[in-house]
Amino acid sequence: MNSKATISKSKHIFTIVSIAMIFSIYLISLAISPYFYWDDEWMVVTNPYLTKYDFGSLFEVIFTSFQGQYSPVNSLMYIAIIALFGFNSLIFHIVCLTIHILNTFLVYRFIAMLISIKYYEKYTELQVLMISALVALLFGISPLQIEAVSWISASKILLFSFFFLLSCIYFLKFTENNNKYQYWLSIIFFILAIGSKEQAVVLPLVLTVIILYIKGNRNFYIWIIPFFIISFVSGILSLLVQDDGFSKTLANDYYPIHQRIILSCYTLTQYIVKILLPLRQWMFYKFPMNPGEQLPILYYLYPLIDLVLIYFFYLLFRTKKYDYFIFGLAFFLINIFLTLHVIPLGRQSLMADRYVYLPIIGVYLPLCIFVIDHLSKATHKRSQYLIVAGILLYVVLTYVKSIHYIFVWSNYWMETIVT
Repeated sequence: MNSKATISKSKHIFTIVSIAMIFSIYLISLAISPYFYWDDEWMVVTNPYLTKYDFGSLFEVIFTSFQGQYSPVNSLMYIAIIALFGFNSLIFHIVCLTIHILNTFLVYRFIAMLISIKYYEKYTELQVLMISALVALLFGISPLQIEAVSWISASKILLFSFFFLLSCIYFLKFTENNNKYQYWLSIIFFILAIGSKEQAVVLPLVLTVIILYIKGNRNFYIWIIPFFIISFVSGILSLLVQDDGFSKTLANDYYPIHQRIILSCYTLTQYIVKILLPLRQWMFYKFPMNPGEQLPILYYLYPLIDLVLIYFFYLLFRTKKYDYFIFGLAFFLINIFLTLHVIPLGRQSLMADRYVYLPIIGVYLPLCIFVIDHLSKATHKRSQYLIVAGILLYVVLTYVKSIHYIFVWSNYWMETIVT
């Protein structure tokens, strides 16, 4: 059952199925609305920095923000596309889809390495493959990924996630063989991730959690210090850039800290629910009230809901049996925190599907480990069939929901363009 031939065949099947399912979802968007829309106009089409190719202009791209946005690596990608293909929106969409597919396989690789290191005595190679493939497949086909993949201006999220995952993978390799070359690659990919989107500054915290989770050598904590230094410097620069951009308009017209905390509890709960049951998706999630107005009473329930969830995870932590739920929660919270409005953001939407693009891994990972673990422990064929049927049903429903939402997304933007 666990022969090399079986493993190799399973990997090929996973590759073919994943690419086919992901491509079939986004082919609809490519066919219906392969255009520039929304912020694409000012971020790409009329961005004066993207049509100059001399050394001085490229230097300016690297060290200058535009409209409160600082993502030089993403801008350099735009420049390369425009230089080769012009302002062909279809090419931009194809590039975004390609990066998403690559990210799906990086998720597979990252999870496979993590599980193999952590549970090398517990899970067989086939079980590691099943867990990693299921997490990656759900990551690739989730309807919550549609905004990040189908909106050109959100390519920053795809690109930073690509380098973020590479940095994590090479740091894991470094912890295994102490190869300094892989360590420096991890740092380089981290810098590229920050250059793609400032949200990558949390990577040192993720690496710290990874070391804690796999119970690695404590000496590896020393090697994370340079990541924190890079993160701190880039974080300061990012705040200065944001202050010169969107947030300037909100400086005197924003929500007080107590309302932001309650709203963050609401968004945190909603993100988790939407990842698991993506039923009510919107292009734009409005704040429930304007700055200076009272928060609706219903929202005060969400801090209590979150406290119950925290207590539940505390009980799991005490059992020491389901530590993968704690790791998943930590991975999710670290990667989603900067988007929760606890720290004032220069954004006028309360939530956005694209913000869970990378954090979604932290929700899917523990659930997939839990399910595959119970599948391997099931002694009766009927139990095994029920678990497999449940997995297939959830994957199919997720895929169908993505097909439905990509039509909604594409038709919405077509109507916007026409009107």
